[in-house]
Amino acid sequence: MSSGRVHFRGIVLGPSGYAGEGRDWLRALEGAGLAPSLEGASFGGQLCELPQDDLARIHLAAGRQRAVLAPTFHHVPAQAYVADPRTQWNVLRTMFETEGIPDSWHLPLSRADTIVVPSEPVRAAFVRSGIAAEKLRVLPPPLAVGMYPRPNEHRPRSGPFKILAIGEWTARKAHDVLVAAFARAFRPGEAELWIKTSASEDAVPRLQEECARITRAHAQASAPIVRTLCATLNQDQMDRLYAACDVLAMPSRGEGWGRPVHEAMLRGIPVVATRAGSLAALLPDEAHGWPVRSLVVPVEPRFAKELPLFSGQSWHEPDPQHLGALLREVFEQPEEAQRRAQRAWHHVRSLCAPDKIVRELAEILGVTSGAAAAGSG
Repeated sequence: MSSGRVHFRGIVLGPSGYAGEGRDWLRALEGAGLAPSLEGASFGGQLCELPQDDLARIHLAAGRQRAVLAPTFHHVPAQAYVADPRTQWNVLRTMFETEGIPDSWHLPLSRADTIVVPSEPVRAAFVRSGIAAEKLRVLPPPLAVGMYPRPNEHRPRSGPFKILAIGEWTARKAHDVLVAAFARAFRPGEAELWIKTSASEDAVPRLQEECARITRAHAQASAPIVRTLCATLNQDQMDRLYAACDVLAMPSRGEGWGRPVHEAMLRGIPVVATRAGSLAALLPDEAHGWPVRSLVVPVEPRFAKELPLFSGQSWHEPDPQHLGALLREVFEQPEEAQRRAQRAWHHVRSLCAPDKIVRELAEILGVTSGAAAAGSG
């Protein structure tokens, strides 16, 4: 190994989960003494308010001169990957949400020296699609786990039971399944479903009408309350949103990682989620939350129209009856919910410990990290 300097090509600006994970990687690289230089900070053009320490770290890395022949760590979707000609080693960190990868990804993936994916289910999907197993390494995102103290074992509830869902308004996130399951499982006054989505503010009436249509079709009596939240929130506002809710529901049809799940777990919030893609690593069994049963099915053509990369792929269809039953369990068993939330907190802290992950990344990059033990947590 050579002394540690790394060039980082990645998405770190914006409200997306991809950008948030980019900031996690940049923090871990900086904390490990790898002095990353930064190139290509934004993707898609949408920005958001960031904490000052994140902004300072981004500006520091963006202004740092890259070391000659430093290995390059790419944190981008595979379709946006371009090999860096100024390095001797290109490591691509990427993921996909279905049980295979698009055919168009094979050429860019062939140009990476090593491919890092966040979980074993994602690695298996890449191998099923023909990517050489020896080229793949599994590394979860390095989270600043030290920022999250052990949660209160007796987290109080106030008012109606509040279910939080976070995710863009797409078929993959299965908000349709969640709203229907919620409407069948709860009576008015018992619970509220809050859906935090990335849709624009002017889309709120349309989304509210869609939710109302689903609840009217599935509620046994008058429909329980569903709220859609479309504003871009800063970190403090997101913290307050999590703190106001009693459970996170993520019945996704497929996840490359599942950032809201690890964020909820680190805050001691119980999780109900499909064990699809990387969610199987975050939620390995019933001891750590409530895994929703699902069947692997082909992506329907109407859903593939929404994102053509999903055409010809398969993903997980969550069982709506099981989802509703699990949400009722969390509602009716608050002490068990907190026991599982405590175990999930320990699990994600171990899984995503930054010192361990950045040491493995330094080995992949072929550099030594002067302060890997410090990590970012």
